[in-house]
Amino acid sequence: MLKLIVKQFRKVMGRLREKPDVRLDDHEFEHLLLYHGLVGTSPDNQRSFKDVRADIMDAVDNASSLQLGIALKLQPLHWQDKLEKILSEIASTKNEQLVSVLLPDREGEPWPDHSDPLGHDDWRVRANAAFALGHLKASQGVDKMIKCLDDTASGASPAYCHIAYALAKMPGAQSRDALLAHINDPEPWFRVDTAVALSNFSDAQAKEALMQSLLTINPLSDYLAVALSKAFPALQLLEDSQDSARKGGCQMLTGLIEASTQTFTLEILQDVELEACAAKSSAMAALSIDVFLLRVMLGFTSIWRDKSQLLDVANFSSMQNEIQKLDAILTSPASEAEVNRVLEKFVQQAKPTTDIELLNAVQLAGAQKFKSSLTNLLSLLKLEVISREEVVAAIGTIGDASGAQPLIELAHQLYKLEERTFPSLSAVPVVEQDTPKSKLYWRILQALGNLPGKATNKFLFDAASDFAPDKRQQIMESLNNLFASFTEDDIKQFTELVKSGLDDPAATVKVSALQGVAALNAVQHLDKVLKMSDSQEPSISRQALATLGRLSQSGDQSVINAIKEKVNAETDEKRKRRLAEVIKGH
Repeated sequence: MLKLIVKQFRKVMGRLREKPDVRLDDHEFEHLLLYHGLVGTSPDNQRSFKDVRADIMDAVDNASSLQLGIALKLQPLHWQDKLEKILSEIASTKNEQLVSVLLPDREGEPWPDHSDPLGHDDWRVRANAAFALGHLKASQGVDKMIKCLDDTASGASPAYCHIAYALAKMPGAQSRDALLAHINDPEPWFRVDTAVALSNFSDAQAKEALMQSLLTINPLSDYLAVALSKAFPALQLLEDSQDSARKGGCQMLTGLIEASTQTFTLEILQDVELEACAAKSSAMAALSIDVFLLRVMLGFTSIWRDKSQLLDVANFSSMQNEIQKLDAILTSPASEAEVNRVLEKFVQQAKPTTDIELLNAVQLAGAQKFKSSLTNLLSLLKLEVISREEVVAAIGTIGDASGAQPLIELAHQLYKLEERTFPSLSAVPVVEQDTPKSKLYWRILQALGNLPGKATNKFLFDAASDFAPDKRQQIMESLNNLFASFTEDDIKQFTELVKSGLDDPAATVKVSALQGVAALNAVQHLDKVLKMSDSQEPSISRQALATLGRLSQSGDQSVINAIKEKVNAETDEKRKRRLAEVIKGH
Protein backbone atom coordinates (compact mmCIF):
# COMPACT_ATOMS: atom_id res chain seq x y z
CA MET A 1 0.00 0.00 0.00
CA LEU A 2 2.88 2.39 0.77
CA LYS A 3 4.18 1.95 -2.79
CA LEU A 4 0.72 2.88 -4.09
CA ILE A 5 0.66 6.04 -1.96
CA VAL A 6 4.13 7.09 -3.16
CA LYS A 7 3.01 6.51 -6.75
CA GLN A 8 -0.15 8.58 -6.25
CA PHE A 9 1.87 11.32 -4.52
CA ARG A 10 3.99 11.69 -7.65
CA LYS A 11 0.94 11.67 -9.90
CA VAL A 12 -0.94 14.30 -7.94
CA MET A 13 2.12 16.49 -7.61
CA GLY A 14 2.34 16.43 -11.39
CA ARG A 15 -1.24 17.68 -11.69
CA LEU A 16 -0.96 20.58 -9.26
CA ARG A 17 0.86 23.85 -9.54
CA GLU A 18 3.16 24.90 -6.75
CA LYS A 19 2.06 27.79 -4.58
CA PRO A 20 4.29 29.95 -2.39
CA ASP A 21 4.47 29.26 1.33
CA VAL A 22 2.90 25.82 0.99
CA ARG A 23 4.51 22.80 2.63
CA LEU A 24 3.65 20.42 -0.18
CA ASP A 25 5.17 17.45 1.62
CA ASP A 26 2.71 17.68 4.53
CA HIS A 27 -0.17 19.16 2.56
CA GLU A 28 -0.21 16.58 -0.24
CA PHE A 29 0.77 13.58 1.84
CA GLU A 30 -1.85 14.25 4.51
CA HIS A 31 -4.55 14.27 1.84
CA LEU A 32 -3.29 11.12 0.16
CA LEU A 33 -3.27 9.29 3.48
CA LEU A 34 -6.74 10.58 4.27
CA TYR A 35 -8.42 9.75 0.97
CA HIS A 36 -6.75 6.37 0.65
CA GLY A 37 -7.98 5.45 4.13
CA LEU A 38 -4.59 5.08 5.80
CA VAL A 39 -5.58 6.17 9.30
CA GLY A 40 -3.09 4.73 11.75
CA THR A 41 -3.92 2.68 14.83
CA SER A 42 -1.80 1.28 17.65
CA PRO A 43 -2.40 -0.47 21.01
CA ASP A 44 -3.68 1.72 23.84
CA ASN A 45 -1.08 0.46 26.31
CA GLN A 46 1.87 1.93 24.45
CA ARG A 47 3.87 4.47 26.41
CA SER A 48 3.14 7.20 23.88
CA PHE A 49 -0.60 6.81 24.44
CA LYS A 50 -0.21 6.96 28.22
CA ASP A 51 2.06 9.99 28.00
CA VAL A 52 -0.26 11.90 25.67
CA ARG A 53 -3.27 11.00 27.80
CA ALA A 54 -1.49 12.30 30.90
CA ASP A 55 -0.36 15.50 29.13
CA ILE A 56 -3.87 16.32 27.94
CA MET A 57 -5.37 15.60 31.36
CA ASP A 58 -2.76 17.81 33.01
CA ALA A 59 -3.53 20.63 30.55
CA VAL A 60 -7.23 20.41 31.41
CA ASP A 61 -6.58 20.26 35.15
CA ASN A 62 -4.25 23.25 34.88
CA ALA A 63 -6.67 25.12 32.57
CA SER A 64 -3.66 25.68 30.27
CA SER A 65 -4.36 26.08 26.56
CA LEU A 66 -0.64 26.58 26.01
CA GLN A 67 0.05 23.22 27.63
CA LEU A 68 -2.71 21.61 25.56
CA GLY A 69 -1.15 22.95 22.37
CA ILE A 70 2.09 21.20 23.22
CA ALA A 71 0.23 17.96 23.93
CA LEU A 72 -1.63 18.11 20.61
CA LYS A 73 1.49 18.17 18.44
CA LEU A 74 0.55 14.78 17.04
CA GLN A 75 0.05 13.41 13.55
CA PRO A 76 -3.75 13.73 13.23
CA LEU A 77 -4.55 10.67 11.13
CA HIS A 78 -2.42 8.38 13.28
CA TRP A 79 -3.91 9.67 16.51
CA GLN A 80 -7.61 10.21 15.78
CA ASP A 81 -8.83 6.88 17.20
CA LYS A 82 -6.71 7.35 20.31
CA LEU A 83 -7.70 10.98 20.78
CA GLU A 84 -11.36 9.95 20.67
CA LYS A 85 -10.81 7.63 23.64
CA ILE A 86 -8.86 10.24 25.59
CA LEU A 87 -11.37 13.00 24.89
CA SER A 88 -14.39 10.82 25.70
CA GLU A 89 -12.81 9.79 28.99
CA ILE A 90 -12.09 13.38 30.03
CA ALA A 91 -15.44 14.70 28.79
CA SER A 92 -17.32 12.17 30.91
CA THR A 93 -16.35 14.14 34.02
CA LYS A 94 -14.81 17.44 32.86
CA ASN A 95 -16.48 18.32 29.56
CA GLU A 96 -16.86 22.03 30.35
CA GLN A 97 -13.23 22.39 31.42
CA LEU A 98 -12.02 20.51 28.34
CA VAL A 99 -14.00 22.73 25.97
CA SER A 100 -12.81 25.81 27.83
CA VAL A 101 -9.17 24.85 27.32
CA LEU A 102 -9.82 24.17 23.63
CA LEU A 103 -11.58 27.54 23.28
CA PRO A 104 -9.69 30.02 25.49
CA ASP A 105 -10.88 33.61 25.60
CA ARG A 106 -8.06 35.28 23.66
CA GLU A 107 -10.12 38.09 22.16
CA GLY A 108 -7.92 40.64 20.40
CA GLU A 109 -4.82 38.43 20.33
CA PRO A 110 -3.45 38.04 16.79
CA TRP A 111 -2.92 34.63 15.20
CA PRO A 112 -0.77 32.60 15.24
CA ASP A 113 -1.11 32.30 19.00
CA HIS A 114 0.52 29.45 20.92
CA SER A 115 -2.01 29.87 23.72
CA ASP A 116 -4.96 29.26 21.38
CA PRO A 117 -5.10 25.71 19.93
CA LEU A 118 -7.22 26.74 16.93
CA GLY A 119 -4.87 29.64 16.22
CA HIS A 120 -1.64 27.73 16.76
CA ASP A 121 1.14 28.00 14.16
CA ASP A 122 1.57 24.20 14.10
CA TRP A 123 -0.97 22.73 11.68
CA ARG A 124 -1.17 19.52 13.72
CA VAL A 125 -2.37 21.41 16.78
CA ARG A 126 -5.06 23.20 14.76
CA ALA A 127 -6.19 19.94 13.18
CA ASN A 128 -6.37 18.04 16.46
CA ALA A 129 -8.09 20.91 18.28
CA ALA A 130 -10.75 21.09 15.55
CA PHE A 131 -11.13 17.31 15.62
CA ALA A 132 -11.61 17.46 19.40
CA LEU A 133 -14.30 20.15 19.18
CA GLY A 134 -16.08 18.23 16.44
CA HIS A 135 -15.95 15.01 18.45
CA LEU A 136 -17.36 16.84 21.49
CA LYS A 137 -19.94 18.58 19.27
CA ALA A 138 -19.02 21.84 20.99
CA SER A 139 -21.33 24.11 19.00
CA GLN A 140 -20.15 27.11 21.02
CA GLY A 141 -16.92 26.85 19.05
CA VAL A 142 -18.47 27.22 15.59
CA ASP A 143 -17.56 30.91 15.20
CA LYS A 144 -13.95 30.31 16.13
CA MET A 145 -13.72 27.19 13.96
CA ILE A 146 -15.00 29.19 10.98
CA LYS A 147 -12.29 31.75 11.65
CA CYS A 148 -9.79 28.91 11.83
CA LEU A 149 -11.08 27.45 8.54
CA ASP A 150 -10.72 30.78 6.74
CA ASP A 151 -7.31 31.50 8.25
CA THR A 152 -6.03 28.01 7.42
CA ALA A 153 -7.29 28.21 3.83
CA SER A 154 -5.26 31.36 3.21
CA GLY A 155 -2.11 29.46 4.18
CA ALA A 156 -2.90 26.22 2.32
CA SER A 157 -2.34 24.26 5.52
CA PRO A 158 -2.83 20.49 5.71
CA ALA A 159 -5.10 21.18 8.72
CA TYR A 160 -7.87 22.41 6.42
CA CYS A 161 -9.44 18.99 5.79
CA HIS A 162 -9.64 18.23 9.51
CA ILE A 163 -11.22 21.60 10.31
CA ALA A 164 -13.77 21.24 7.49
CA TYR A 165 -14.71 17.75 8.66
CA ALA A 166 -15.05 18.97 12.25
CA LEU A 167 -17.41 21.75 11.14
CA ALA A 168 -19.52 19.15 9.35
CA LYS A 169 -20.14 17.47 12.71
CA MET A 170 -21.94 20.65 13.80
CA PRO A 171 -24.70 20.80 11.17
CA GLY A 172 -26.49 24.09 10.76
CA ALA A 173 -26.77 27.00 8.38
CA GLN A 174 -23.74 28.76 9.86
CA SER A 175 -21.40 25.81 9.35
CA ARG A 176 -22.86 25.06 5.92
CA ASP A 177 -22.48 28.65 4.71
CA ALA A 178 -18.89 28.79 5.94
CA LEU A 179 -18.09 25.68 3.92
CA LEU A 180 -19.98 26.92 0.86
CA ALA A 181 -17.67 29.93 0.81
CA HIS A 182 -14.77 27.58 -0.02
CA ILE A 183 -16.44 25.23 -2.51
CA ASN A 184 -14.68 27.02 -5.39
CA ASP A 185 -11.37 27.61 -3.60
CA PRO A 186 -8.39 27.91 -5.99
CA GLU A 187 -6.67 25.08 -4.12
CA PRO A 188 -7.98 21.79 -5.62
CA TRP A 189 -7.58 19.77 -2.43
CA PHE A 190 -9.62 22.34 -0.48
CA ARG A 191 -12.44 21.94 -3.00
CA VAL A 192 -12.41 18.20 -2.38
CA ASP A 193 -12.29 18.65 1.41
CA THR A 194 -15.12 21.18 1.34
CA ALA A 195 -17.30 18.97 -0.85
CA VAL A 196 -16.80 15.96 1.42
CA ALA A 197 -17.70 18.05 4.47
CA LEU A 198 -20.79 19.46 2.73
CA SER A 199 -21.97 15.96 1.86
CA ASN A 200 -22.94 15.66 5.54
CA PHE A 201 -25.61 18.33 5.03
CA SER A 202 -28.94 17.14 3.65
CA ASP A 203 -30.46 20.42 2.46
CA ALA A 204 -31.03 21.31 -1.18
CA GLN A 205 -28.54 24.19 -1.18
CA ALA A 206 -25.68 21.94 -0.12
CA LYS A 207 -26.63 19.26 -2.65
CA GLU A 208 -26.77 21.76 -5.51
CA ALA A 209 -23.36 23.13 -4.54
CA LEU A 210 -21.97 19.60 -4.56
CA MET A 211 -23.39 18.88 -8.01
CA GLN A 212 -21.86 22.10 -9.31
CA SER A 213 -18.51 21.07 -7.81
CA LEU A 214 -18.70 17.89 -9.91
CA LEU A 215 -19.44 20.03 -12.97
CA THR A 216 -16.41 22.28 -12.45
CA ILE A 217 -12.98 21.43 -13.82
CA ASN A 218 -10.75 20.15 -11.02
CA PRO A 219 -7.41 18.33 -11.48
CA LEU A 220 -8.52 16.14 -8.56
CA SER A 221 -11.91 15.20 -10.03
CA ASP A 222 -11.11 11.51 -9.46
CA TYR A 223 -10.66 12.04 -5.71
CA LEU A 224 -13.79 14.19 -5.61
CA ALA A 225 -15.83 11.50 -7.35
CA VAL A 226 -14.59 8.72 -5.06
CA ALA A 227 -15.29 10.78 -1.93
CA LEU A 228 -18.78 11.92 -2.95
CA SER A 229 -19.82 8.47 -4.19
CA LYS A 230 -20.01 7.41 -0.54
CA ALA A 231 -22.82 9.92 0.05
CA PHE A 232 -24.51 9.88 -3.37
CA PRO A 233 -24.89 6.55 -5.22
CA ALA A 234 -24.23 7.19 -8.92
CA LEU A 235 -27.35 5.38 -10.13
CA GLN A 236 -29.48 7.44 -7.77
CA LEU A 237 -28.09 10.64 -9.29
CA LEU A 238 -28.67 9.40 -12.85
CA GLU A 239 -32.31 8.83 -11.96
CA ASP A 240 -32.70 12.23 -10.26
CA SER A 241 -35.21 14.63 -11.79
CA GLN A 242 -32.87 17.58 -11.35
CA ASP A 243 -30.70 18.23 -14.42
CA SER A 244 -27.68 19.23 -12.34
CA ALA A 245 -27.91 15.99 -10.34
CA ARG A 246 -28.14 13.89 -13.51
CA LYS A 247 -25.12 15.62 -15.01
CA GLY A 248 -23.33 15.38 -11.66
CA GLY A 249 -24.02 11.65 -11.65
CA CYS A 250 -22.46 11.34 -15.10
CA GLN A 251 -19.36 13.20 -13.96
CA MET A 252 -19.13 11.14 -10.78
CA LEU A 253 -19.17 7.94 -12.85
CA THR A 254 -16.56 9.38 -15.20
CA GLY A 255 -14.35 10.28 -12.23
CA LEU A 256 -14.83 6.87 -10.61
CA ILE A 257 -13.88 5.03 -13.78
CA GLU A 258 -10.78 7.19 -14.25
CA ALA A 259 -9.83 6.74 -10.59
CA SER A 260 -10.20 2.95 -10.81
CA THR A 261 -7.38 2.71 -13.35
CA GLN A 262 -5.16 5.58 -12.21
CA THR A 263 -5.16 6.87 -8.64
CA PHE A 264 -7.10 4.00 -7.03
CA THR A 265 -7.83 0.38 -7.95
CA LEU A 266 -10.79 -1.41 -9.51
CA GLU A 267 -12.07 -2.13 -6.01
CA ILE A 268 -13.69 1.30 -5.84
CA LEU A 269 -16.17 0.15 -8.51
CA GLN A 270 -17.43 -2.78 -6.43
CA ASP A 271 -20.27 -0.77 -4.94
CA VAL A 272 -21.14 0.91 -8.23
CA GLU A 273 -24.00 -0.77 -10.05
CA LEU A 274 -22.12 -0.84 -13.34
CA GLU A 275 -24.67 -2.80 -15.35
CA ALA A 276 -27.58 -0.71 -14.15
CA CYS A 277 -25.67 2.54 -14.75
CA ALA A 278 -24.67 1.46 -18.27
CA ALA A 279 -28.25 0.47 -19.07
CA LYS A 280 -29.55 3.76 -17.66
CA SER A 281 -27.04 5.68 -19.78
CA SER A 282 -28.19 4.08 -23.03
CA ALA A 283 -31.86 4.58 -22.05
CA MET A 284 -31.20 8.28 -21.33
CA ALA A 285 -29.45 8.66 -24.70
CA ALA A 286 -32.61 7.47 -26.44
CA LEU A 287 -34.31 10.61 -25.13
CA SER A 288 -31.50 13.17 -25.37
CA ILE A 289 -27.73 13.22 -25.94
CA ASP A 290 -25.30 15.58 -24.25
CA VAL A 291 -21.54 15.54 -23.64
CA PHE A 292 -21.95 14.60 -19.97
CA LEU A 293 -23.71 11.40 -20.98
CA LEU A 294 -21.33 10.76 -23.88
CA ARG A 295 -18.30 11.22 -21.64
CA VAL A 296 -19.44 8.58 -19.15
CA MET A 297 -20.24 6.28 -22.08
CA LEU A 298 -16.66 6.73 -23.24
CA GLY A 299 -15.51 5.78 -19.74
CA PHE A 300 -17.64 2.63 -19.77
CA THR A 301 -16.44 1.48 -23.18
CA SER A 302 -12.79 2.22 -22.36
CA ILE A 303 -12.69 0.33 -19.10
CA TRP A 304 -14.65 -2.57 -20.60
CA ARG A 305 -12.17 -2.79 -23.47
CA ASP A 306 -9.17 -2.79 -21.13
CA LYS A 307 -10.41 -4.43 -17.92
CA SER A 308 -13.60 -6.38 -18.70
CA GLN A 309 -12.30 -9.66 -17.28
CA LEU A 310 -11.47 -7.97 -13.97
CA LEU A 311 -14.76 -6.13 -13.43
CA ASP A 312 -17.30 -7.41 -10.94
CA VAL A 313 -20.49 -7.72 -13.04
CA ALA A 314 -23.31 -10.19 -12.41
CA ASN A 315 -24.12 -10.85 -16.06
CA PHE A 316 -21.13 -10.58 -18.39
CA SER A 317 -23.07 -11.04 -21.65
CA SER A 318 -25.71 -8.50 -20.60
CA MET A 319 -22.99 -5.93 -19.83
CA GLN A 320 -21.33 -6.72 -23.17
CA ASN A 321 -24.59 -5.94 -24.96
CA GLU A 322 -24.90 -2.61 -23.13
CA ILE A 323 -21.33 -1.69 -24.07
CA GLN A 324 -22.10 -2.38 -27.73
CA LYS A 325 -25.09 -0.04 -27.50
CA LEU A 326 -22.92 2.66 -25.95
CA ASP A 327 -20.28 2.21 -28.66
CA ALA A 328 -22.90 2.67 -31.35
CA ILE A 329 -24.12 5.88 -29.71
CA LEU A 330 -20.60 7.28 -29.33
CA THR A 331 -19.79 6.79 -33.01
CA SER A 332 -23.11 8.14 -34.28
CA PRO A 333 -23.42 11.38 -36.32
CA ALA A 334 -25.68 12.75 -33.57
CA SER A 335 -22.88 12.42 -31.00
CA GLU A 336 -20.36 14.08 -33.30
CA ALA A 337 -22.81 16.92 -33.91
CA GLU A 338 -23.37 17.40 -30.16
CA VAL A 339 -19.63 17.53 -29.49
CA ASN A 340 -19.17 20.13 -32.20
CA ARG A 341 -22.15 22.15 -30.94
CA VAL A 342 -20.53 22.45 -27.52
CA LEU A 343 -17.10 23.29 -28.94
CA GLU A 344 -18.64 25.96 -31.16
CA LYS A 345 -20.58 27.43 -28.23
CA PHE A 346 -17.43 28.00 -26.21
CA VAL A 347 -15.52 29.30 -29.22
CA GLN A 348 -18.26 31.91 -29.66
CA GLN A 349 -18.17 32.82 -25.97
CA ALA A 350 -14.39 33.31 -26.28
CA LYS A 351 -13.69 33.61 -22.56
CA PRO A 352 -11.97 31.37 -20.01
CA THR A 353 -14.21 28.79 -18.37
CA THR A 354 -14.08 26.13 -15.67
CA ASP A 355 -17.22 24.46 -17.05
CA ILE A 356 -16.52 20.75 -17.39
CA GLU A 357 -18.92 20.60 -20.34
CA LEU A 358 -16.18 21.99 -22.57
CA LEU A 359 -13.55 19.60 -21.18
CA ASN A 360 -15.90 16.69 -21.93
CA ALA A 361 -16.36 17.89 -25.52
CA VAL A 362 -12.60 18.30 -26.05
CA GLN A 363 -11.84 14.85 -24.68
CA LEU A 364 -14.62 13.25 -26.73
CA ALA A 365 -13.44 14.94 -29.94
CA GLY A 366 -9.99 13.47 -29.40
CA ALA A 367 -11.01 10.02 -28.22
CA GLN A 368 -13.51 9.57 -31.07
CA LYS A 369 -11.13 11.18 -33.59
CA PHE A 370 -13.76 13.59 -34.89
CA LYS A 371 -11.89 15.37 -37.70
CA SER A 372 -14.82 17.75 -38.05
CA SER A 373 -13.88 19.12 -34.59
CA LEU A 374 -10.36 20.18 -35.60
CA THR A 375 -11.26 23.75 -36.62
CA ASN A 376 -12.97 24.47 -33.31
CA LEU A 377 -10.12 22.86 -31.37
CA LEU A 378 -7.60 25.08 -33.12
CA SER A 379 -9.73 28.11 -32.29
CA LEU A 380 -9.87 27.04 -28.64
CA LEU A 381 -6.09 26.70 -28.66
CA LYS A 382 -5.73 30.35 -29.68
CA LEU A 383 -8.43 31.62 -27.31
CA GLU A 384 -6.98 29.86 -24.24
CA VAL A 385 -10.45 29.36 -22.75
CA ILE A 386 -9.50 25.98 -21.27
CA SER A 387 -6.36 23.99 -20.49
CA ARG A 388 -4.35 24.04 -23.70
CA GLU A 389 -2.81 20.72 -22.70
CA GLU A 390 -6.18 19.02 -23.16
CA VAL A 391 -6.75 20.70 -26.52
CA VAL A 392 -3.28 19.79 -27.77
CA ALA A 393 -3.80 16.18 -26.69
CA ALA A 394 -7.09 16.03 -28.61
CA ILE A 395 -5.53 17.50 -31.75
CA GLY A 396 -2.76 14.92 -31.58
CA THR A 397 -5.17 12.03 -31.06
CA ILE A 398 -7.32 13.04 -34.01
CA GLY A 399 -4.18 12.66 -36.10
CA ASP A 400 -4.97 15.11 -38.91
CA ALA A 401 -1.61 16.37 -40.20
CA SER A 402 -3.10 19.83 -40.78
CA GLY A 403 -3.01 20.30 -36.99
CA ALA A 404 0.79 20.11 -36.89
CA GLN A 405 1.73 23.63 -37.97
CA PRO A 406 -0.39 25.42 -35.30
CA LEU A 407 1.20 23.22 -32.64
CA ILE A 408 4.71 23.95 -33.92
CA GLU A 409 3.95 27.67 -33.90
CA LEU A 410 2.69 27.40 -30.33
CA ALA A 411 5.86 25.54 -29.33
CA HIS A 412 7.97 28.36 -30.76
CA GLN A 413 5.86 30.88 -28.82
CA LEU A 414 6.55 28.99 -25.61
CA TYR A 415 10.32 28.66 -26.07
CA LYS A 416 13.07 29.60 -28.45
CA LEU A 417 14.91 26.41 -29.32
CA GLU A 418 18.22 27.87 -28.20
CA GLU A 419 16.71 28.27 -24.70
CA ARG A 420 16.30 24.51 -24.47
CA THR A 421 19.09 22.97 -26.54
CA PHE A 422 22.36 22.75 -24.60
CA PRO A 423 25.50 20.66 -25.16
CA SER A 424 25.19 19.46 -21.55
CA LEU A 425 22.23 17.09 -21.11
CA SER A 426 20.65 16.38 -17.74
CA ALA A 427 20.49 12.75 -16.63
CA VAL A 428 17.82 13.37 -14.02
CA PRO A 429 14.35 14.99 -14.22
CA VAL A 430 14.44 18.77 -14.29
CA VAL A 431 12.07 20.91 -12.22
CA GLU A 432 11.48 23.84 -14.55
CA GLN A 433 10.59 27.31 -13.34
CA ASP A 434 7.32 27.53 -15.26
CA THR A 435 5.82 24.06 -14.78
CA PRO A 436 2.57 24.61 -16.74
CA LYS A 437 4.51 25.96 -19.74
CA SER A 438 6.93 23.05 -19.60
CA LYS A 439 4.09 20.51 -19.44
CA LEU A 440 2.34 22.13 -22.40
CA TYR A 441 5.55 21.98 -24.42
CA TRP A 442 5.93 18.27 -23.58
CA ARG A 443 2.32 17.68 -24.64
CA ILE A 444 3.02 19.30 -28.00
CA LEU A 445 6.02 17.03 -28.51
CA GLN A 446 3.79 14.05 -27.77
CA ALA A 447 0.97 15.18 -30.06
CA LEU A 448 3.34 15.78 -32.97
CA GLY A 449 4.16 12.07 -32.88
CA ASN A 450 0.75 11.49 -34.47
CA LEU A 451 1.00 14.29 -37.04
CA PRO A 452 3.43 13.26 -39.80
CA GLY A 453 4.89 15.79 -42.17
CA LYS A 454 8.02 17.63 -43.21
CA ALA A 455 7.48 20.48 -40.74
CA THR A 456 6.88 18.07 -37.85
CA ASN A 457 10.02 16.07 -38.54
CA LYS A 458 12.18 19.18 -38.88
CA PHE A 459 10.93 20.65 -35.62
CA LEU A 460 11.47 17.42 -33.69
CA PHE A 461 14.99 16.91 -35.05
CA ASP A 462 15.88 20.54 -34.29
CA ALA A 463 14.55 20.20 -30.73
CA ALA A 464 16.17 16.83 -30.01
CA SER A 465 19.06 18.19 -27.91
CA ASP A 466 16.75 19.48 -25.16
CA PHE A 467 18.40 19.75 -21.76
CA ALA A 468 15.45 18.01 -20.03
CA PRO A 469 15.38 14.20 -20.28
CA ASP A 470 11.58 13.95 -20.41
CA LYS A 471 11.54 16.17 -23.52
CA ARG A 472 14.38 14.24 -25.20
CA GLN A 473 12.65 10.96 -24.47
CA GLN A 474 9.33 12.19 -25.86
CA ILE A 475 10.98 13.56 -29.01
CA MET A 476 12.65 10.19 -29.59
CA GLU A 477 9.36 8.40 -28.96
CA SER A 478 7.45 10.69 -31.32
CA LEU A 479 10.04 10.16 -34.04
CA ASN A 480 9.75 6.41 -33.51
CA ASN A 481 6.01 6.76 -34.10
CA LEU A 482 6.62 8.72 -37.30
CA PHE A 483 9.28 6.36 -38.68
CA ALA A 484 7.03 4.83 -41.36
CA SER A 485 6.58 8.25 -42.98
CA PHE A 486 10.29 9.20 -43.03
CA THR A 487 12.08 10.30 -46.16
CA GLU A 488 15.61 9.11 -46.89
CA ASP A 489 17.01 12.30 -45.38
CA ASP A 490 14.84 11.82 -42.26
CA ILE A 491 16.20 8.30 -41.83
CA LYS A 492 19.77 9.64 -41.95
CA GLN A 493 19.02 12.20 -39.24
CA PHE A 494 17.15 9.63 -37.17
CA THR A 495 20.08 7.22 -37.45
CA GLU A 496 22.43 9.82 -35.97
CA LEU A 497 19.94 10.69 -33.26
CA VAL A 498 19.53 7.05 -32.26
CA LYS A 499 23.32 6.62 -32.14
CA SER A 500 23.68 9.53 -29.72
CA GLY A 501 20.61 8.42 -27.79
CA LEU A 502 22.22 5.11 -26.91
CA ASP A 503 24.86 7.10 -24.99
CA ASP A 504 22.40 9.57 -23.46
CA PRO A 505 22.89 10.07 -19.71
CA ALA A 506 19.16 9.45 -19.05
CA ALA A 507 17.86 5.87 -18.91
CA THR A 508 14.48 6.84 -20.41
CA VAL A 509 16.16 8.24 -23.51
CA LYS A 510 18.29 5.11 -23.87
CA VAL A 511 15.12 3.01 -23.87
CA SER A 512 13.59 5.08 -26.68
CA ALA A 513 16.86 4.96 -28.61
CA LEU A 514 16.82 1.16 -28.37
CA GLN A 515 13.34 1.23 -29.89
CA GLY A 516 14.82 3.31 -32.68
CA VAL A 517 17.52 0.69 -33.27
CA ALA A 518 14.75 -1.87 -33.78
CA ALA A 519 12.85 0.39 -36.18
CA LEU A 520 15.99 1.04 -38.23
CA ASN A 521 17.15 -2.57 -37.99
CA ALA A 522 20.49 -0.95 -37.16
CA VAL A 523 22.67 -4.04 -36.74
CA GLN A 524 25.75 -1.81 -36.53
CA HIS A 525 24.73 -1.18 -32.91
CA LEU A 526 24.46 -4.90 -32.08
CA ASP A 527 27.46 -4.97 -29.71
CA LYS A 528 26.16 -2.02 -27.75
CA VAL A 529 22.66 -3.50 -27.53
CA LEU A 530 24.12 -6.79 -26.29
CA LYS A 531 25.99 -4.91 -23.54
CA MET A 532 22.85 -2.97 -22.63
CA SER A 533 20.98 -6.25 -22.12
CA ASP A 534 23.17 -6.63 -19.00
CA SER A 535 22.17 -3.22 -17.67
CA GLN A 536 21.27 -2.96 -13.99
CA GLU A 537 18.45 -0.64 -15.03
CA PRO A 538 15.48 -2.99 -15.67
CA SER A 539 13.83 -0.76 -18.28
CA ILE A 540 17.05 -0.69 -20.36
CA SER A 541 17.74 -4.42 -20.13
CA ARG A 542 14.14 -5.29 -21.03
CA GLN A 543 14.12 -3.03 -24.07
CA ALA A 544 17.57 -4.25 -25.15
CA LEU A 545 16.24 -7.82 -25.16
CA ALA A 546 13.16 -6.73 -27.12
CA THR A 547 15.42 -4.94 -29.63
CA LEU A 548 17.63 -8.03 -29.98
CA GLY A 549 14.49 -10.01 -30.73
CA ARG A 550 13.51 -7.56 -33.47
CA LEU A 551 17.00 -7.61 -34.98
CA SER A 552 17.09 -11.40 -35.01
CA GLN A 553 13.75 -11.56 -36.86
CA SER A 554 15.44 -10.27 -40.00
CA GLY A 555 17.19 -13.63 -40.25
CA ASP A 556 20.64 -12.02 -40.31
CA GLN A 557 22.88 -14.92 -39.30
CA SER A 558 25.57 -12.64 -37.91
CA VAL A 559 23.03 -11.24 -35.44
CA ILE A 560 21.81 -14.69 -34.41
CA ASN A 561 25.38 -15.96 -33.99
CA ALA A 562 26.36 -12.97 -31.86
CA ILE A 563 23.39 -13.55 -29.56
CA LYS A 564 24.23 -17.27 -29.34
CA GLU A 565 27.79 -16.41 -28.34
CA LYS A 566 26.41 -14.13 -25.66
CA VAL A 567 24.15 -16.93 -24.40
CA ASN A 568 27.06 -19.42 -24.24
CA ALA A 569 29.28 -16.94 -22.40
CA GLU A 570 26.60 -15.90 -19.90
CA THR A 571 27.11 -17.33 -16.39
CA ASP A 572 23.94 -15.93 -14.84
CA GLU A 573 21.22 -18.54 -15.43
CA LYS A 574 18.37 -16.04 -15.42
CA ARG A 575 20.05 -13.83 -18.03
CA LYS A 576 21.02 -16.89 -20.06
CA ARG A 577 17.35 -18.00 -20.24
CA ARG A 578 16.16 -14.55 -21.23
CA LEU A 579 18.74 -14.27 -24.01
CA ALA A 580 18.03 -17.79 -25.25
CA GLU A 581 14.34 -16.93 -25.49
CA VAL A 582 15.20 -14.10 -27.89
CA ILE A 583 16.55 -16.47 -30.54
CA LYS A 584 14.26 -19.39 -29.84
CA GLY A 585 13.55 -21.18 -33.12
CA HIS A 586 16.76 -20.02 -34.85
